Parts: sequence; structure tokens; C-alpha cells
Amino acid sequence: MYIPEDAKVLIGIIKTSADFATFVQTQHYHIPVTHAMLAYKAEFFAAYLPKWHSTMAWHIGYVAQIQRYTVGTRTDCCPHQPQHPRAAQYYVSLQLADITPCEPRIPSTQWRRVWLHVTTGAALMRTPELGQLAQTKRRYFTTTRPSSSTALFNE
Repeated sequence: MYIPEDAKVLIGIIKTSADFATFVQTQHYHIPVTHAMLAYKAEFFAAYLPKWHSTMAWHIGYVAQIQRYTVGTRTDCCPHQPQHPRAAQYYVSLQLADITPCEPRIPSTQWRRVWLHVTTGAALMRTPELGQLAQTKRRYFTTTRPSSSTALFNE
């Protein structure tokens, strides 16, 4: 998949094989609303796969274009997990399109704790190793509970 150099890319972890199945089948990824500003205006999503994945462990293995954002409870985002401990908390759901394998795969040889990170298409596609992105400045934002799903993301 072609990612424009100036595009904002959100890198997020797919923690389990069940999360990966949901990611592929529903083409969606969700993050707590307290971290919504990390995703704000991102155009692409890159999926980081940790050690559970047999062939792409510790790599960015997939990329997708973000079509739209919605805000709702975790139950809204993940109706198959109604008993989740954070079911009533608010999450941002990213609806994705064209999930494709990342070529070339981007390894993480030392930086194993990737959860959420924002970069550009140019930086992502030119880095030989994900840990080099860790040297860039990262900012963390918190937000209050949104009044509506369109207020945060549709500008």
C-alpha cells in the first residue's frame, strides 16, 4: 500500500490473536478516548504485532487507510466483549479500509513495547528498524468525555 510521505500514521499494537481476528474481520481498531489526540487526523494505521504472532512477531505487519472515526463505549466498539472490565468506558473506533501486508515489514529489534505512536508516512517507510522511531519526540494527550462523536474528529 502506498502511504504518502506527509500522511500522519498511527502505529498501534494488536495484543492477541483474537484481537487480530477482529481487526481483520471487522476492519476496525479501537483506542481509549483518553488517547484520542494521538489518533486525531491520522490518515493511516500501522499494526504492530508482538511475540504471539508466529511469522510477524515484533514487526509492523499490516497497514490500512483510516476511513472514519466514531466515539462510543467499548461495548459499542466491541459488541462481542460485553463483559469486558472497561465495557462502559469511552473508546475511539477507527474504521479501516484496505488492510494490506506492510512491504517491507518493519522490524523492532530492541523497542518491544509499542502501544501507540504517531509518525509520518515518510518516516515509517524509510526506517529500517522501528526503534529508530522511538527517538522522535512523543506527546501524550488526555481529553475529557466527548459530547458527541463528531465534535472530536470531523473538522
